[in-house]
Amino acid sequence: EKSSLLVVPLHTEGDRYLLGSSQYTSMVDKELAAKNYYHGLLPREDIKEMLVDNGDWLLRLTEPSAPGKRDFVLSVQTD
Repeated sequence: EKSSLLVVPLHTEGDRYLLGSSQYTSMVDKELAAKNYYHGLLPREDIKEMLVDNGDWLLRLTEPSAPGKRDFVLSVQTD
């Protein structure tokens, strides 16, 4: 049985999440920190252990791609 992991970069605009990337803001991190689906700085290698079943998903923050710039990534397990 083949499964795959869908990874989608996101950024915020107001209170909405949009495809793409944006500057990381601590305000957004504080709001997300209370959510059970948000995992902050999570290495890609650790995702496979967390997303086991079809439809499992999480939101994480990547390492900076440029000084002060980080991406939000939505990762989804699909069969």
